[in-house]
Order: sequence, then C-alpha cells, then structure tokens
Amino acid sequence: MKEHKWEAAVENGQDIFSASLAHEEEEHEIRVVEKSRKSRFTDLRRRIEERLDTKRISMEYDDF
Repeated sequence: MKEHKWEAAVENGQDIFSASLAHEEEEHEIRVVEKSRKSRFTDLRRRIEERLDTKRISMEYDDF
C-alpha cells in the first residue's frame, strides 16, 4: 500500500491559492488604469468644451 504525501499536497495547495490571489491583484491594476484613462478623457472633453465656449462667445461679440 502506498503512503500519501501530505506535505506535497499542502505545498501544491498553497501554490494554487497564491496564484489566485495574484490574478485578483492584476484585475485591480487594470481597473485603476481604466479609471485614470476615463478621467483623462473627461478632462480633455471639458477642456475642449471650454475652448468651444470661449470661441463661441468671442464670435458673438466680434459680430457687434
């Protein structure tokens, strides 16, 4: 009868558990990058809207 290697099973179990934790951390990093990208687009959009508003206002007053 073969003897079961409990220590090897425990070591493998820890590897699997730590691998799943690493995957969750990677997803968190992706979310952070995506959020900063969205805020960058929001900032650019606001700057464009402000420029268009100032141009529109200047065009209105130049006509007078």
